[in-house]
Amino acid sequence: MEESAPRAITGSPEHKPSAHNERVAEAIGRFDGIRVRYERQDAAISALDLIRRTGLHNPGQPKRGAYLVAPFGAGKTVMLELLRDFVDESSGPMPGQCPVLLVEIDTAGTTDSVPTAILASLGEPKATAGREGVRWIRATEALRRHGVQLLVFDEFNRAARRHTVAGSIATAIRQHVMDAGVCPVAFVGSEDARTALKMAPGLRQRLGAPIKMDPIDWADEEVDRAIYLEFLDALDAAIVDADILPNISGLARRSTAEKLWLASRGSIRELCSIIREALVEAVGRGSDRIERVDLEYATDGYAIENRFISVNPFAA
Repeated sequence: MEESAPRAITGSPEHKPSAHNERVAEAIGRFDGIRVRYERQDAAISALDLIRRTGLHNPGQPKRGAYLVAPFGAGKTVMLELLRDFVDESSGPMPGQCPVLLVEIDTAGTTDSVPTAILASLGEPKATAGREGVRWIRATEALRRHGVQLLVFDEFNRAARRHTVAGSIATAIRQHVMDAGVCPVAFVGSEDARTALKMAPGLRQRLGAPIKMDPIDWADEEVDRAIYLEFLDALDAAIVDADILPNISGLARRSTAEKLWLASRGSIRELCSIIREALVEAVGRGSDRIERVDLEYATDGYAIENRFISVNPFAA
């Protein structure tokens, strides 16, 4: 991609506070609704969908599972939302059915919190009622009634916060859901999730090879850098398509893209957070695109302030 010559900063700082805030809020609301898929998300979606489909071909039999362990900010949760939407769209209207159920492990990290979280995610009344055994019976019945084909536990790293019960949580899920033939299960989380799974060897033997969503490595020019540039190009276009800014900002230009990689450390979530903050600056001053000064302010306000990095690459 060709580099563009430096140009003057556009836009005017003159505005009324209420009008300014409304304009920025509308832009950020639209940005937060953007979902741009990239190759690693697509690969993870495909792998999890295969687990789901496989379970459909052996009804009533014990199910296998999968696990995805990746650093914070790799885009795991957005990937799961895209998976759910993909399956919903491909399955067609099914009132009351939930083919892919996303459940967050409770911060309490206890065995009885798991069936409670399942019931709550399905919208079942009185999710906390009854003893643990009764809740598990209710949870598995609800999973079958709602047609759940894949049960996904997000933030499974929370199960490792209490090492004495981490193995019990994983084992309970295997026994009540997988062994009972209810549906396949996917475990998703940061590195601590791997620790929790290691404490349940019986479960680990039922999981396939790990699904990977590693941070982007700029040095890998042939694969990772190409993925990163494609993502930036698509995000830039999505911002224009969403009527947030009228013109392309050139986020995928090499000089800009490399600085964004340095600022975000290859993390997709950190990258999107920086772009989001840059939009606040650009829209606030009435610019027709995101410019370098916006990215510099955004990196200072997000990446430097949160101590993710110590040097702002856009300030050089």
